[in-house]
Amino acid sequence: MRPGAFLVNTARGALVDENALASALKEGRIRAAALDVHENEPYNPFQGPLKEAPNLICTPHAAYYSDASSNELREMAASEIRRAIIGRIPDALRNCVNKEYFMGNYESGVNGTAPYYVPVHSTTHDSMPSGPPPTSHVGPGIPPPPHMPPSVPVSGGRASPPTGPPGPPGSRESTSPSH
Repeated sequence: MRPGAFLVNTARGALVDENALASALKEGRIRAAALDVHENEPYNPFQGPLKEAPNLICTPHAAYYSDASSNELREMAASEIRRAIIGRIPDALRNCVNKEYFMGNYESGVNGTAPYYVPVHSTTHDSMPSGPPPTSHVGPGIPPPPHMPPSVPVSGGRASPPTGPPGPPGSRESTSPSH
């Protein structure tokens, strides 16, 4: 690398020789480095050749994170779930152990199973019905909760003895006051 270069690695830890990087940083041949991936993970900044290296930023395989990436991850997960539900799982999906169950390509009665097809309704704008949304009758509001029984402390005071039938043995002490 050119002297004074900055090194950033977010791809694979094995791409960077951490011993060589530590030497290059200490000697000033590389000006600074930022690593989000490491040869050995989880990375421990207190061990290994980089622990004394200057001008180094190490993150725990999380430098991708932002509010936008968090939203993108949720959208991608929802999209993949939708694809699975409607039976559009690609043939190249290697990590799906039971792809045939998603695709509906299995023998009825295998292992006590029977085909069940989940009705799917699209939530995309191009399949929305035209016209105003349907209106529904809105009933009365939810009533407020009943008043708290006297056995429940409200503001840090002492609770009165519980009233009512006792629970299972050992669930609470005797309900009769001791004099």
